[in-house]
Amino acid sequence: MAQDTRRVQTAVLDSPNSDHPLSLPTDRKEAVHYLSRYKGKRFFCGRHLDGCGWELMPKLYGDRVCHFAHHPDPKGIAPECERRYSGPDSADHLYIHRGLTTGLGRAGGAQPFRGTLVKGQCTDLLVNPGRNRSTIKVQFVNLPTDAWTKEDEELRARLGRVDWMLGPHALGNAKYLIDRDGYALRVRCEQQGSARVVKIGTETHDGDLEWSELKDCDISERGIITPLLRKLRPTQPRRSASAARLPGFPLDVEDIVIYPQEAATRPIAGPGIPEGSHVATADVRIGEGERMHARIMVPDRIDLLVDEPYALIKPASVNAMKGSTHATPVWTVFSAGLSAIHAPGRSSASLPQTPAAEPAPAAPIQAPAPAEKKTRTPQQPKGLTRHTLTSLIQEMRQARREGNYQLLLGLLESNDKLLKVLTQPNYRKERQTVEDLRRWATVREEAHARIEQDVRRHSAALIVRIDHARANGKLEDVQRAINELRKMLVRVSTNSLKFAAEARKLREREAWLRQALSERDRAARARAEEARAESVRAKHHDRLRDVLDQLLKAELAGATDEVRKLYNEGRSLLRKLGAHATPSEERQLSLTAQWLAAVPADGQDKGEKPAGAWE
Repeated sequence: MAQDTRRVQTAVLDSPNSDHPLSLPTDRKEAVHYLSRYKGKRFFCGRHLDGCGWELMPKLYGDRVCHFAHHPDPKGIAPECERRYSGPDSADHLYIHRGLTTGLGRAGGAQPFRGTLVKGQCTDLLVNPGRNRSTIKVQFVNLPTDAWTKEDEELRARLGRVDWMLGPHALGNAKYLIDRDGYALRVRCEQQGSARVVKIGTETHDGDLEWSELKDCDISERGIITPLLRKLRPTQPRRSASAARLPGFPLDVEDIVIYPQEAATRPIAGPGIPEGSHVATADVRIGEGERMHARIMVPDRIDLLVDEPYALIKPASVNAMKGSTHATPVWTVFSAGLSAIHAPGRSSASLPQTPAAEPAPAAPIQAPAPAEKKTRTPQQPKGLTRHTLTSLIQEMRQARREGNYQLLLGLLESNDKLLKVLTQPNYRKERQTVEDLRRWATVREEAHARIEQDVRRHSAALIVRIDHARANGKLEDVQRAINELRKMLVRVSTNSLKFAAEARKLREREAWLRQALSERDRAARARAEEARAESVRAKHHDRLRDVLDQLLKAELAGATDEVRKLYNEGRSLLRKLGAHATPSEERQLSLTAQWLAAVPADGQDKGEKPAGAWE
C-alpha cells in the first residue's frame, strides 16, 4: 500500500468509524506516556476523518517527529487512503462533536456522528436533541442566504428549536443570526499542550466577542446559554403584548388559523420588535385561502404542536418586515398569544397549554367567542380535511427525501379515500403536489423493476457459466463468474426474498469452490513434497556414484583406511536411499566389504578377519 509510511497525526480508537480522535505527541517521551493510557487498544485511520479504515501503528523516534502510520500491507488488500488533510485541525469536527454531545450540560450523552464530509473536509454537523436539550447545527462553511434560510426552516419544522454554531470559515452567516436573535454562537478548537480544547464564542450586536469553555456553558430545551448570554438576559419583567403598542396594522383574528412549524417559540430581539418577544415560524391560512409562510411573535415562550391548528388571541397585528438578509419581506404576525383549536373527538389534554398574556388595566382583553362566528371555521370538516391532507403531503415529501418510494406508494394507497377530495377545485395546488410525488415514486418503482429484471437475466447466465466452468475443472473461471454473480445480486440485496433462489445457488457454488480449491492446494503441496524428495534422492545417487568410483581407485591403490572411510559413507547413503537404491549400488558396496575382510589388520595374520568385517 502506497501510504504505509505516510505520516498521520490523528487516529481513532478501537473502530474506524469512531468519533473519538487521538493526536500523538511529536516528542518521543510524551508519546510513550500518552500511549500508555491506551494500552491494549487498537488504532485506525478513521473514516470520519476521510480515512481508509486501515489499522494504524504508532511510530516513535528520538530524532524525528513521532506519528501514526498505516500498518504494512504485504498482501495488497488494504483500501487506498484518500485522506488529504492531516494537520492539527483536521479532526476539529470530531472534537467539537464529542464536546457538544458529552461535555456540554448534564443531560448529554454519546451520539453517533452525523456530519457531511466533502473532499476530506467536514462542511456541517448535526447534534440531535436529547432530554431537555435543543438541537445544535454546526456550520463549517458559508452558506448562501437563501440556502441558509431554507435549511434553518426545515430543521426547525422537523426538530423544533435549533441553535446554530459557526466554525472559523463560516462567519459570513453571523450577521443573519445577530439580526434575528441578537447574538451569534461561534465554535473553534485551541491547542493546549497535546490536547485540542473546544471553545464557544458569543458575538453580540455591539461587536463583543467572548470565548468560553464548554464547562462554563449550559444547554436546555431553550438552547445554549453562555456566560455572556447570562449577563445579557433581561432582568425586568416583560411587558404584555396588550400593554405595548404592537407594530404593523391591527388584525381581525377571526377566520385566521395558525399552523406552527416549530415545537416552541424562541427569544428574539431587534429593531421594531417589542422587548421580550418570542418568535416561531408558521403557516397562516385566512378563511379558505391557501397557506402563507409567516412568523408569529408572542410575548412569552409557548410550547406548540407542529402543524396543529391554533387561533390568535387579541390584540393582534400584522407587519411586513424586511431585513438585510431577506430578498423579500417576511409577514410577521404579532399576537397576545395562541389558543389551540380542538378537533372533534380530540381531548384538550393532548394539546399543550398556552400561557395567556397578562392583560393591561387600560385595555382589557375580551375572550373570543368561536360559537358566534358566521364564516366557516377550522373546526368544520373541510378545514380538518385540508389539515390532514397537508400532514400527508409532508410525510410523502419526507419519504421522497429519504428515497423511499415504497413508503410513498404505500401512503398513496392507504389514503386513497382522502385523496379523492383532490378532484375539487379548491385543492388544485395539493393535487399538483401529490401528482408530482406519485410520478416520482412510479418512475423509481419502474426503474427498480427494470433493475430486478436485468439482475435476474444476468444471474441466470452467470450460473450457467459457473456450472460449465466447473464441469471443465476451470476453477479460475468459476471464481471470476462467482464474483460477478455476487456483485450482480448486491444491486438488489442478497437478502431479498425475490432473489432467494439465486442467493442459495450462489452459496452452494461458493461452498463447492472452497472445497475444490482446498483439494487442489492439497494435491499441489503433495506434488511439491514429492519433487523435493526426488531432488534429495538424486543428490544421494550422484554422491554414491562418486563414492563407488573413489572406492575402486582406493582398492587398487591398497589404501585401506581410505577404503574403510568411503565404505562407511556409502553405507550411510544406501540407508538414506532405502528402497530407491539400485542393485548395482548394493552389489558394489558388498564387494568392497569382502575386500576389507580379506585385508589383515595391524597385528593380525592374513588369514584372520577383522572384527565386524562381515555383514
